[in-house]
Amino acid sequence: MLALNPRKTALVVIDLQQGIVGMSVAPHPAALVIANSVALARGLTSAGGTVVLVRVAFAANGADRLSQPVEEPMRVPAGGPPPGWSDLVPEVAALQHDVVIVKHQWSAFYGTDLDLQLRRAASTPSCSPALPPILASRARRARPGRTTTRSSSPRTR
Repeated sequence: MLALNPRKTALVVIDLQQGIVGMSVAPHPAALVIANSVALARGLTSAGGTVVLVRVAFAANGADRLSQPVEEPMRVPAGGPPPGWSDLVPEVAALQHDVVIVKHQWSAFYGTDLDLQLRRAASTPSCSPALPPILASRARRARPGRTTTRSSSPRTR
């Protein structure tokens, strides 16, 4: 069994925002992913861990959007995303958290200071609940009392 030190563990909650949870997602409904993420975050916070919230947002003119060829481009309505699209869902926004990261493409690491923030907190990311419209996240299978783990730290390999 994996033993995690909660004071050196980070939960990175990704893309639980109005515009993404409103999309058709699979394999689990957005409400379940949100509830599981909130339960994980509350448990980790109470044990002294770090909670990082990540959302995606773009400039009004879209100049900071990823413009590489991709298999499934993000569909953006004419005139840009509607107001509130990048706002965290209320249940997640209300969580006690340490950092909020704003990303401008798929990756929460590239072009953000997520890595720096995790290093400052001396944390090893343990799970990353997310709702990308196409990709499945391990955290979707997470249930309170059961954690999904993944680490990129050489200390835990």
